[in-house]
Order: sequence, then structure tokens, then C-alpha cells
Amino acid sequence: DLLSIIPLKQVRRLIRHEGVLHERRVQGNKLTRSELRRFHYHLRSRFGVASFARLWLLVEGESEYWLIPQIARLMGYELSLEGIACVEFAQCGLDPPIKVARELGIEWHVLTDGDTAGENYGKTAHEYLDNDNGSERLTVLSEKDIEHCFWQFGYDEVYKKYSQLKSPQLEELSPAKIIQTAVRKRSKPFLALSIVEAIAMKDSAGIPQILQDMIHACVELARNSPGRLVGY
Repeated sequence: DLLSIIPLKQVRRLIRHEGVLHERRVQGNKLTRSELRRFHYHLRSRFGVASFARLWLLVEGESEYWLIPQIARLMGYELSLEGIACVEFAQCGLDPPIKVARELGIEWHVLTDGDTAGENYGKTAHEYLDNDNGSERLTVLSEKDIEHCFWQFGYDEVYKKYSQLKSPQLEELSPAKIIQTAVRKRSKPFLALSIVEAIAMKDSAGIPQILQDMIHACVELARNSPGRLVGY
């Protein structure tokens, strides 16, 4: 809470690696006035604790925020213990958090949808890759959003069940309409946790490989984060 109200230019992040204490700060000219305002309002005010993380997993929306930590737990990872924070960026935009993360020595990875907005976010992320491996920093879903990703992977029955639609309607409506109805009848957090329960069931379809690869990449980045500061 205290950190979230301190001006960003006054924040110093200290990282110890092999007996050396590294100091990182956000230089005054790195963010525009608009970017700084959006970062403070949308991120610092909500995710002050994320400033202590080793890696920011930047996600578009609420579903990913609820789903990813639970999926990681099923894979044997506790993201908070790995120093990974899921941070929603859609309201803030992608430039401010990536700029701040780079300045403070925080690793980052972006998960975007496969729609037009996600394509634009992917282009933005590519601008910050430098010499990094793209798969280390960016995951783009093939589907328009994470709900459609799980629908296509075999969890369509979860959305059909909670849409409360009858059989004739289910046959006539598109997946998008059924998913929207399920979200309206329940909520994105409820459906996210229902998907996690379905994944955990015996003989389930498991976790989409693209999300498994992303979580493995994030854990690897987070674990090696202090050592990578030498290359900055």
C-alpha cells in the first residue's frame, strides 16, 4: 500500500545476485506523462505488491487472471512462490508496464488473445524483444480469447452447462454466443474455476500445450531473473 502511493521516480528496486546488490530505477524520460498516469492509476494502485515480483505475466483480462495461477498449480508450480505476478494490462496498455519492468529489472511475458486487439498487443511486445527469444516473452492464442481456447480443447460442455440453454438453442448458437450467455449467467471467475475443476478431473483433456509452454517459460525466466541482470 505504501509503495503504491510513492512517486515512481523515487522508487529504487534492489536485487542481490552472487553477493552483488543491483539497484534499478525508472529513469525520468522513459514514460510519457500519459503512460505514467495510466501506470499509476491502473497498475500501481491495484498491484503495488507486483513491484516485488521477479516476473510480470501480463494478461488481457479477468479470465486469465483467475485461470493461469490455478493451471500452474495443477502443473506443480505456485506462481507466488516463483515470484510471478499476473497483471492485467488491458486498461493500462502494454507499453507502460513493459517499460517499467525493463527499467526495474523485472522479467515479463505477454499473453494475448488471437483477435485483432491481441494481434496489436503482439506487435507492441515484439518492439521490446531486443535479442530475446520471442517464445520467452510472448504467447499468442490461436483462438479469439482464452474461453474459445478451452472450448476448442474439449471443455465446451462447461460453457454449455452454465449457459443454461436448452438443446435446440445449443445446436443453433455459435460458441461465442454460448460463452457470452454463460458469462452473463455466472461470471468469468466462476467459469474459470469451473474449467480448472474440469481439468483436474480424471480423463480430462488436460491443459492446452500453448499454456503449458507459457508457464514453463515464465518459471524459467523468473528463476533466472537475478542472473540476467548482468546482461542489462
